[in-house]
Order: sequence, then structure tokens, then C-alpha cells
Amino acid sequence: MKMKYFYSIIILLSFTMFAGTNKKNEDDIEKLKKQIQALNDKFIKANVDEDLESYLSIYAEDAIVMPPFAPMIEGHEGLIDAWHKKLREGVKSLSGKATILEIWVSGNRVYERGSFAIHLSKKGVANPFNVYGSYFSVWEKQKDGSLKIKYDISNLDHGF
Repeated sequence: MKMKYFYSIIILLSFTMFAGTNKKNEDDIEKLKKQIQALNDKFIKANVDEDLESYLSIYAEDAIVMPPFAPMIEGHEGLIDAWHKKLREGVKSLSGKATILEIWVSGNRVYERGSFAIHLSKKGVANPFNVYGSYFSVWEKQKDGSLKIKYDISNLDHGF
């Protein structure tokens, strides 16, 4: 009888431990989600304000970006070149929104899947237009605890 009581307590404690762990993991994910959403908002604002420094601060030095209908971009130098090309072509972000659909963590990386909507204008195009798509980003935790995008892949939900 005493052994049965002992095993019941062990099982109850185990469930309590795992329930606490799940709650902690959910809290950690929610905290990361808020942190990444703030960085996504900073990304949109940097594009609207044409603030290259803020834009670059979101990416790791050796980031790889795969935009739709464009060649792969490697590192900050590639990001700077692509930024200036966009400006030369007269593309202007007027507003935007990134929506996180899911995140998960493995080691020092956070994986994010989401959707976006961007309101743009372009030199030579009479009216502003909307672009919708989805993205997959891999964020890397830095030594100072911050996150930076290591890999960024996006696609459009429609053609031009």
C-alpha cells in the first residue's frame, strides 16, 4: 500500500514538473515572438523611412537573403547594393505589416514563418500598389542576447 502511495506521488510530481516546463516554454516562445515582432516592425519602419543603418542592424554580417524575382543577396555589402538599386529604380515602401504565424527554437536559432503586406510606389507607375507574400527567417542569437536575421527567404502570393 505504501509503495502504491509513493508511486502516485512520483507520478503527480512528474506531471507537475512537465506542466511547469511547458508553461515556461510557452512563456519563452511568447517573449521571443514579441521580440521578433518588434524587430519586424523596425524592419518595416526602416524601409518606409529609407533608413539603411536601421535596416542593416537587423541582419547578421553574413546574412543570406533570397527575395522573390531577384538574385540571392549575401552579407551586408550585398544588402547595401540591393538597397541602392531599389532606390535608383524609384521603389518606395509607403507602409507594411509582417505577421508572425509560427516560431520555434533550436539551439541558438529561432525559426520564424510569417506573412507580409507592403504598400509600395514605383517611379513610372501611376498608382501605389500592394504586395502580399510569405517569408521564412532564421534568426541567430548573438553573444549580447540580441537576435539578427541569418537567413531570410520570401515569396509573393501573386505575380506582377
